Amino acid sequence: MLIVRDRVICHDPYCPLHKAIIAPLKRKDETIGTLKFYFQSEADLSSITFEFVKGLSSLLSLQLEIAEAEKYYQLMKEAQIKALHAQVHPHFLFNALNTIVSCVRIDPNRARQLLVSLAYYFRKNLVGATEMLSTLEEEIRHVKAYLTIEEARFQDKLRVRYEIEEGYEQMTLPTMTLQPLVENAIIHGFRDMDTVGLITVYGCRQEDDIRFCVEDNGSGIEPERLKMLLGEASSSVGIRNVDKRIKLLYGSRYGIEIESEPGLGTRVNLLIPYQKHAD
Repeated sequence: MLIVRDRVICHDPYCPLHKAIIAPLKRKDETIGTLKFYFQSEADLSSITFEFVKGLSSLLSLQLEIAEAEKYYQLMKEAQIKALHAQVHPHFLFNALNTIVSCVRIDPNRARQLLVSLAYYFRKNLVGATEMLSTLEEEIRHVKAYLTIEEARFQDKLRVRYEIEEGYEQMTLPTMTLQPLVENAIIHGFRDMDTVGLITVYGCRQEDDIRFCVEDNGSGIEPERLKMLLGEASSSVGIRNVDKRIKLLYGSRYGIEIESEPGLGTRVNLLIPYQKHAD
């Protein structure tokens, strides 16, 4: 609806403006503002002027609705990411506590170290429920806290190696990204293995992106299971959630790819855009 005012209230006695067209700015059915055009005389109020004001009002109202829809989409996306963050492997806590209890009498200092690592691990998980991004340095600390407990549980049957390019400690990546990949390697890669398990964590820059790899010398994955590993029916909840979060944040170009052969281990590749942490 357009309103034409015959008189414009102006405190300047010499104000040349005498006519005005007022058009509503609407979001859905609610008027949240107005668009006003002022003119010197009635001769300026042509049909073309009316159509222009009407069209501009409709265009701006549409943009307001799009902005509102985008806001709700972002809120929904953040809620979905936080829900994915909350899904943590429940058996880890029980295994960790059993390991710590076994160390209390024979090695109290070791038990204290494990408790510190466990506390940091869960503190990081709680932060991950409220913050979507962290630095690579923080993510590596999270991985090491987790592996400190797992290495104690497996004793001499687990070794870990890090091969990450220096200089990227302050880059940002989604919280709780690397640890689930390492956890997946331990749970699925070393099941029913009698030999020493080796996990290697790689990280390198590729133009505008960063590629991380978590590689194990475990039992590998059968081709049929490999095809469905990132699907909804997969038992690898952690690795599937990481892939979903990456795609939600950065788009379908990014995420996880898995390479594996039975008996030759598994390599999980993670691609994300390079973003430096803002100080």
